[in-house]
Amino acid sequence: MISPIVLVILGIILAFIGKKLLRIMVMLGGGVAFAYFTYMYSGNLGLEGTAVYVAALLAFIVGAFLAWFLVKLILSLAIGFVLGMILTSILGLSGNIYAMVLIILFSIVIAYILAEKMVSIALTLLGVAIFYLGLSALLEGIIRGFMATAVSLVISFILFIIVAIYHLKKR
Repeated sequence: MISPIVLVILGIILAFIGKKLLRIMVMLGGGVAFAYFTYMYSGNLGLEGTAVYVAALLAFIVGAFLAWFLVKLILSLAIGFVLGMILTSILGLSGNIYAMVLIILFSIVIAYILAEKMVSIALTLLGVAIFYLGLSALLEGIIRGFMATAVSLVISFILFIIVAIYHLKKR
């Protein structure tokens, strides 16, 4: 079981810099994956010696930058497709294939433009939720019953407001 103090600290970190941490992890993962595959299949390409390491290093750099783009693209495709299907259903255009495709493509483009904002909002909410869980577990030992939940909820809402102001001032 994770300590409530760890949950509180993790929640605060995730709320403030969650998107940056996610971006770093995605870029490192993509870079390592590209470098690994390049290293493993470089023999098939006829590379030997130092050329293998240079190719793996270049693949790491390309993979790191390509990974974040791919994550945003996949996220926007998923959200845009679902949003487009919902919009065509609401507008009653499910029978018109051209209108449906146009609305879905438009939704995908909008979702791609807003992908970083959606990731930032989602990670902020996740961080505040983790903070709330940790704080309510901490306060449960001090304050019994409903008051622990109420105080945790109020403090978590204040944290959400602070993080929102931080993110808005940063832009």
